[in-house]
Amino acid sequence: MKKAVGVLTISLFLLAAGASWALLDTEEQAKINALAETLKLDDGQKAKLALEREASKKELLRLEKKWQSLHDQLRREIRKEKPDPEQTKRLTAEIGKVRGEILDLRTNSLIYLKSILKAEQKSILEEGRPADAGAAPEKQGGKP
Repeated sequence: MKKAVGVLTISLFLLAAGASWALLDTEEQAKINALAETLKLDDGQKAKLALEREASKKELLRLEKKWQSLHDQLRREIRKEKPDPEQTKRLTAEIGKVRGEILDLRTNSLIYLKSILKAEQKSILEEGRPADAGAAPEKQGGKP
């Protein structure tokens, strides 16, 4: 049970976003419903989470489009006969910045979830998360 809550929590916020409850795909909706049931979210909490997820989804889509555009520009630059090192450096820096913004968005979604939970719900959430969740793979004993 604890592991399931952790998996659901991580899945929920790795997706980092979402349209309103009604617009989510079936698999994501099932995960969210399971999390809501496990944490015993009340209707007010569900509504707040749905609003936050809708806003996050819009921002995530915007950032993903920007990332893809930059990635395409970098790919075109690299394929040139003589790529401009300054241009590739600028593009890779901008790609890194956008990835950082995506991570910030995901982090803020988790912080928001925690802010609307009651103490008992926070305990349930924390019990289900591995102690090193979010740590770099080498710190979890895996490969980088």
